[in-house]
Amino acid sequence: MLSSSSTSLAGAWAGAFEHLNRSQPGIEGLLRCAEAWRTATSYLEPRPLNEQAQMAGDIPTSAFQLLEEAKLERELLRWYLDAVRRRFSLMEEDLRRTLEEWEVAQDASAVPDLLGRLQTYLRQWQQPLQLFASLSPVPSFTTLFHTLLLNALPLNFPTFLRSYLITLPTDPAPPLAELGLQSMGETLLSGIVHKEIQRRVEEVRREWAEHCLGGLRAWVVNEVGWRVGAVLGASGDDQTFEALARPWVQRFDYHVCKTLCELRMTELFDIIVDYPDSLPALEDLKECLAKLHHREPLINALKASNSARLLHPGASTQLILTQYISTIRCLRLLDPPGVLLSKVAEPIRRYLRERPDTIRCIVGSLVDEENELLEELRDTPADAGVIRPGEEDYDDWADPEWEPEPIDAGPNFRTNTSRDIISTLVSIYDTKDVFVKELQIMLAQRLLLIKDYNLDKEIRNVEILKLRFGETALQPCQVMLKDVAHSKRIDQHITGQIQTPVHPTVISRLFWPTLQSGSLELPGQLATFKNDYDTAYAAFKPDKRLRWMPQLGTVTIELELQDRTLELEVSPVQASVIELFGENDRWTLDDLAMKLALPDSLATRSALYFWVNKGVVKEERQGVFRLLEVAEEGPVDAHSVVEDEQPAIQSTEEAAAEQVKIFWQFIQGMLTNLHAMPTERIQAMLAFAPGYDRSVEDLKAFLEAMAREGALDFRDGMWSLRK
Repeated sequence: MLSSSSTSLAGAWAGAFEHLNRSQPGIEGLLRCAEAWRTATSYLEPRPLNEQAQMAGDIPTSAFQLLEEAKLERELLRWYLDAVRRRFSLMEEDLRRTLEEWEVAQDASAVPDLLGRLQTYLRQWQQPLQLFASLSPVPSFTTLFHTLLLNALPLNFPTFLRSYLITLPTDPAPPLAELGLQSMGETLLSGIVHKEIQRRVEEVRREWAEHCLGGLRAWVVNEVGWRVGAVLGASGDDQTFEALARPWVQRFDYHVCKTLCELRMTELFDIIVDYPDSLPALEDLKECLAKLHHREPLINALKASNSARLLHPGASTQLILTQYISTIRCLRLLDPPGVLLSKVAEPIRRYLRERPDTIRCIVGSLVDEENELLEELRDTPADAGVIRPGEEDYDDWADPEWEPEPIDAGPNFRTNTSRDIISTLVSIYDTKDVFVKELQIMLAQRLLLIKDYNLDKEIRNVEILKLRFGETALQPCQVMLKDVAHSKRIDQHITGQIQTPVHPTVISRLFWPTLQSGSLELPGQLATFKNDYDTAYAAFKPDKRLRWMPQLGTVTIELELQDRTLELEVSPVQASVIELFGENDRWTLDDLAMKLALPDSLATRSALYFWVNKGVVKEERQGVFRLLEVAEEGPVDAHSVVEDEQPAIQSTEEAAAEQVKIFWQFIQGMLTNLHAMPTERIQAMLAFAPGYDRSVEDLKAFLEAMAREGALDFRDGMWSLRK
C-alpha cells in the first residue's frame, strides 16, 4: 500500500511529465523540449569578442517560445547568468594582459581601448536578455556584471585608469557609469582635480597685486565642472547636465577657496607688510572666509607670526607700530565688526605697553609730515570727537543700525568700538595724559629748532590735535605757540634798534616742559652779542629780564683759516670752543672746561672731537688740542668720535627720574622724623607733595627697589631707613 507522500510525489511527476510532454504521444514532447533547451543554451552561450557575434544568425524563436510555454524561461535565465559567471574569465584574461602591457609601455591610450572592449562585452552579453523581457532581467544582469568586474580588477587598475582620467577626456567620454566604475572614477577624478587646484594655487604664492580667486573659480565652473560631469556620464539637455555637474562644481569651488585661504593665511603677515599693494589678496581672502569656517585658524596663524617675527627685542618700536597700523587696516577689511582685530591685536598692544618708547614713537608719527599717521589724523572727520580711552563702551539700543555681537566675539568685545586708528593707538594706555605730555615735549623740541619763527605748520597740527585730544589738554601747547609768535615780535623790534645776529626764543617757563639744565659761559664775541641783546631787551621791556640758557640753540658761523673757509651750523658749546681757539691756538681739555664754566668735561670733549673730525683741531697728545690753520693730509684718527648732543627738552623718563629724586628726599625726611611707617601712610603724606601722582602699587615697587639697593629696611609691614 503506497503512503501519502509517495502518492504526492507520483502525482507531481506525472503532472510535470504531462506539462513537458504536452500531451504528445510517448515522450515526443519531452524530446522536443530537450532539443529546444539545447538550441536556446547554444544560442545564449557567452563568447569572446573575436568570435562570431551571438546575434549574427537568426534567433531560434520557436525554441524560446516552446520553453516559455513549458514555463522554463526563468530556469533558462538562471542558466544564462551562471554561464556569464563561468565565462567571465575571458574578461579577466583581457584585463590581466592589457595591464601587463601597460606596465611596460605606460601608454594611456590602452585605457579607452580596454574600457571600450569591456563595454562591448557588456552590451553583447546583455543583448540576449531582450528574449526574457517578461522577467525584467536587465537589473540583475547589470548588478552581476558590475560585481564580477570589480572583483576581477587587478590592484594596479586604479593607477591604470588614473593615467587616462588625468586628461579629463570627454570625446569620447569613458563608459564608467555603464561599467559600474563610477565610484572609482569619482574618487580618482576628485584626487586629480584637487591636485591640480593645489598646483594652480601654489602658482599664485606671493602674488598679491592681482585678484586670483575669481580666475580659479571661473576655471572650475567653465572647464573643470562640465568636463568632470561629462567624464562621469552626465548627458542630456543643458538643464539636466547642469543639475548633474553642479555638485562637482560646488565641491571643487569649496576646495579652491579652502586651498587659497590656507595659503594666504601662511602669508598674511607679509601681506600686511605689503599693504596696500596687497589689497587684492586681502579681498580674495575675505571672500574665502565668507565661505569657510577658518577664522580661528587665521587668528592663531597670525598671532604665531607676530610672536615670532614682530614681538621681540630685535624689532624697533616704530616698526611694530607700523605693522600694527597695517594690521588694523587689513583686519578691518577682512572683518568689519572687528572680532579678528580684537583677538589678534591684544598681544601687540600688551607688548607695546611694555616698550618704554611707544608713546614717543606714536606722538612722533603724529607730528611727522612724512608719516602716514599724520595724514590719518588730518583725514579724521570733524565729528569724530575727543578721544577718551579707558571709558566703558555701551550698546546704543536706540541705534536703528544696531547689530548683535558676532557669535565668535570674546567676552571683552564691543561692537561699537570700531574706532579710527588714532583712537585705537591711544587706547593702548588707560589715559591720554601720557600722550598729551609727550605731545608737549615733541612740540617744544620742534619749536626750539625753528629759526625763522614760521609756525604755520605747527599751528595747523595743533589745531588738528585739539579736535582729538581736547582743547583744554593742549592748552600748554597753545601757550608755547604764542611764546614763539611773541618772540618774533620782540626780535623784530630789537633788530630794528641794533645790529645783532642773535634771535632768541623767549618762553614762559611754567608752560614749557623741563629744559635740560646746564651752565655755559659764552666767550668773546658771543658774550658781546648776548649782552647787547640783553641791554636792548631791558630798554624795550623795563619790567622784565631775560634768563639765558646759552647751551641751547644753534650758531651759524663762518670760520676763516689760512687755507680754507668753513661755514657750519654748530651748537653753542662747539661755537664757544672754537671761539677760544681764536684767542689761543693750543688748549687742554681741563682749561677749556674751566674757561667755559662747564662742570662736566664730557660736553667739552664732545665739542673738541667735533672740530677734530672737521680737520680744524688736532689732538697732539692726551688731553691737549691745537688749532690747524693749515689742513693736514691723511684721515682723521679713528678714536675721535663725536658724542651725541643732549636734547634741549627732558624726556618724560628723565622728568620722572627727577621727580623720583624729589620724592625720595620727602620719604627720607619722613622716615628720619617719624621712624618706621607703613606704605599706606607714606602714600597719604606724599599726596601733599607737589606733582605727586603715583599709585600705592608704584610707591611699593619703588620702596622695594630702594630696599634692594640697601637704603631701606622692611619689617612687620613697616619701612625704615637702614642704619
